[in-house]
Amino acid sequence: MRLNEKYFRQCATEPVDVQKMDDGSIVEIHIMNDNPFYEKVINQGQFSVWSVDDSNLYRVFLEEGYYQIMKELYSTKIDGYWVKYWADCDKARRSFFFKVMLPVIVLYYGVLLMMEKLLFKKYLDKLKGINYIITMLIVLVGWVFFNSSSVDQIIYMIRNLFGFNGSFSLILLNNQGILYLLPYM
Repeated sequence: MRLNEKYFRQCATEPVDVQKMDDGSIVEIHIMNDNPFYEKVINQGQFSVWSVDDSNLYRVFLEEGYYQIMKELYSTKIDGYWVKYWADCDKARRSFFFKVMLPVIVLYYGVLLMMEKLLFKKYLDKLKGINYIITMLIVLVGWVFFNSSSVDQIIYMIRNLFGFNGSFSLILLNNQGILYLLPYM
């Protein structure tokens, strides 16, 4: 599991507490005040940040004053519940990916591939170069659907992708885009 991996790597302090969990995980408590990401996190109104990088080592970064007041909430027992929670979230995420997202991705690209081969092959053979543009658009649109977390985000990304974000900037329609496409025509 990865969680705030960038903060994990940027850690510039020694832990003020190290806790060993029953499942073999280790939780390090760090004061975030001396870390490079302190300003960013505090400006977002966060006083604590959990991080992990595909290992059993968790790092919890806490604002110094917050840690002094809330120290009891970061005991081994309570942190053990958090470690279990993060592990369960990761298990659910993996299960969702393999049971839902992967079949949907395979179905999406499989149906489009079958449509290309069975329905549109004779037309695409006549239009040299257009198949590259169509493939690129299908992959980009597919990426938007599978990468977005909400319908609003999908609409926003599709609008930007096709240049409907207030300034018409679709790369395929300007001179530079045409120069990129010339070798395929």
